[in-house]
Amino acid sequence: MKSWNKWLLLDGILLALAAVGLNHGYIAHIEQSQQGLTLLRLKPDQGLSRGEALKPDMLDTESVPERFNTLTDVVIPDRAANREWLKDRPVNRDIAPGSLLQYDFFVDDPGQRFAARIDKGKRAMAVPVTVATAVAHLVEPGSPIDLLGTFEELDPQTVNLAALGPDGKPLSGAASVAAPRPRTITVTKTLLQNLKVLAVGNAQTRGAFLNLNNGGYDSVTLEVTPEEAERIVFALNETRRGLTLLLRHPDDSAVAPVQQVDWNALR
Repeated sequence: MKSWNKWLLLDGILLALAAVGLNHGYIAHIEQSQQGLTLLRLKPDQGLSRGEALKPDMLDTESVPERFNTLTDVVIPDRAANREWLKDRPVNRDIAPGSLLQYDFFVDDPGQRFAARIDKGKRAMAVPVTVATAVAHLVEPGSPIDLLGTFEELDPQTVNLAALGPDGKPLSGAASVAAPRPRTITVTKTLLQNLKVLAVGNAQTRGAFLNLNNGGYDSVTLEVTPEEAERIVFALNETRRGLTLLLRHPDDSAVAPVQQVDWNALR
């Protein structure tokens, strides 16, 4: 009987421990759901007058439940890119101490927008990348890069042979239709050199780049001429596995012809 009571007592202790664990997990879940979003606000002792510039040391944060995520359409979330955007930016109205910061509180000068960073005569375009094609995500805003890709091309030798008869003269009529079709070859070639990276993902500065979620991104924005943009768009449509970025030394701006590679170069 004593042995039976001992087992009942042990079962009771285990059930109590399990209940405590479940309760702790539930409370943690509730706390997390109640503080799932962090917004920027002024410190309680900091206010701003119209025309005054916001300084980084004026900022504080406010945590709100995740279910209020639609607030980020109006109120500024706490992200590195947003802090960078707010730095020394003047306000267009008086703001009371401790207020949550809204986008429309601030002067939006077109001269400070992303487009103003593009050199005149150039364009900005985004190119899809992966971890492998973006040098393990070591490419960052301001990096100089080269672009290369792998393509299928018509073999010039078979193009010429298909157009000529045994006597070396051009084929015509039915003979031309029956001539062997030219074959394709696979080549890898450098498309463009020394392009400037304006942004990776939505990170436009090194600080924002270092604070990217999981350190990753799936696109880079390049500064290119209109002609270069056409070449890139065409190449993206024709390439097998996307374009590969080569990271250059910041002081290396040399542009030189690069021989394309096919199977013959690997033999």
